[in-house]
Amino acid sequence: PLSDAEEDMLVIQYPNTPLPQILLDYEEWTGLKVIRDPAVEQATVTIETTGEMKREQAILYLEASLLLNGYAFVPAGPGMVKILLADTKKPPSEGTSPLYTDASKLPAAEQVVTFITTLKHISAEDAVTAIDQIVPRHSYGMVHAGENLNSLVIVENTITIRSILEVLEKLDQPAQPEIEKSFQL
Repeated sequence: PLSDAEEDMLVIQYPNTPLPQILLDYEEWTGLKVIRDPAVEQATVTIETTGEMKREQAILYLEASLLLNGYAFVPAGPGMVKILLADTKKPPSEGTSPLYTDASKLPAAEQVVTFITTLKHISAEDAVTAIDQIVPRHSYGMVHAGENLNSLVIVENTITIRSILEVLEKLDQPAQPEIEKSFQL
């Protein structure tokens, strides 16, 4: 018999593998049931790495790899997730993306969520312009300026949201007062 440590080590080797086959392993590893978008059923992907990984790391690796391949997991209730083809015209939330307003409560795992933040010192439009120039987003990502409340609605994966929030922390500062000095010659 294998020890607990040996049982929790997994190898990710899926060369040119039907996505439904990978999802069966994902269900086994996580205990979650996966609801599949019909577009996923015919998909074939390649996800490979060298060596073994702990189960938790393998799950995160698989989720991140699928996200890079254009497939996103979205929570669908207790014990369930949906896997959707990420459309470049809309985020893969299907209206069920979890909503957060506190960065400390964002999930640790890479997950597509909606985050709303209020700006104090810069306009929402200026913030979007700066973010667009600094932080690369995924094709499904979106940053929308809510001008009436001077806020941003961000739909993206949690890692990218954290990067955006770091940029905003530096940009959303009070303007330095202009000090006029005169010198007598």
